[in-house]
Amino acid sequence: DMVMTVERQAKTLNEPSSCASSYSLDTCDQVGKNTGIGRDGQGILPWEYGAQRKLPGFSHAEIKHVLSDSLSACGRLMEAEAVGACGDMFRVGFCDGCGREVGFPITCDFRLCPDCNARRAAILCSEHGDMLRAIHYPKMVTLTFKSVRYLDKPYFKKCRQQFTKLRHRKVFGTCWGGIYAFEVTHNLRFGWHVHIHAIIGSGWIDQALLSREWQEITGCRVVDIRAIKNEDKWDGIREVIKYPAKAATFMHDSALVNEFLKATQGVNLAYGFGALYRVRSSRHSRETMRCPVCGSHDIDFAHGYGFRVARDRVLKVQKGYIHIPASRAPPGRGLLNGQV
Repeated sequence: DMVMTVERQAKTLNEPSSCASSYSLDTCDQVGKNTGIGRDGQGILPWEYGAQRKLPGFSHAEIKHVLSDSLSACGRLMEAEAVGACGDMFRVGFCDGCGREVGFPITCDFRLCPDCNARRAAILCSEHGDMLRAIHYPKMVTLTFKSVRYLDKPYFKKCRQQFTKLRHRKVFGTCWGGIYAFEVTHNLRFGWHVHIHAIIGSGWIDQALLSREWQEITGCRVVDIRAIKNEDKWDGIREVIKYPAKAATFMHDSALVNEFLKATQGVNLAYGFGALYRVRSSRHSRETMRCPVCGSHDIDFAHGYGFRVARDRVLKVQKGYIHIPASRAPPGRGLLNGQV
């Protein structure tokens, strides 16, 4: 069935591949190539098992289905139900700005949910757009840590302390701030692999010196730093600030899913530092309550509104959803004549 098919493909992604991966701001395989290690006589890097690739041919809905099954298998029944139903129901409100009935998806806000991850990134970009625009010449930094067999909270604490130590070194002296996030992958040969992606604002940083400093701190010398072109700036920022667990590498294994969730419970995986210290995602951002038609924040969930409808009762528009059929609005509020 579909679950077994996804599991087989996930395991395939955990095996060495002879295919060179395409360039991405989010590709650790590229780090290995830039530093001259990897398949050129020194073995395969821990993260070169396709961990950066999405399960081919599967939608977010299908991936969530497999994740929901894994959560059920490890006894997380409420979380499994929430992930499985994420985005299936909509809460309907009345826009006082344009008179339309608008629908807002009821989501799970679960750390491994692909839909919720994407939404968190969009919210964070929107909330802190002015500050992020101040990074005129952004750089993408990738730092790797040694792989471990078991994942726990102290490990994340240690990783964060090591990155803080690096930021106080002279090599980071021209850095005035940035955003960084942990990314977690898993493969059978090496276990858990954690690395950091960061968008920073800084002057020139010598990659060779950065590598030496990082090796002195962590024992790992594989780093990468590169300038981001202006047209790629927001793509790079979105890649960093989304909650970046590559669930495709372990979501089919209920024990690994449970281990990851225990290790990251109460742990923020995305941080701002320096001038961007307070940057963080907000679960209740006002951006989630904006009318998709007129942009108004004046959404009324009283006076007979606030009810829930299924996905087939909403119409997708460019920036959100409109409730249908409009003619069944609660008495006294209805749509403006002639509006869809």
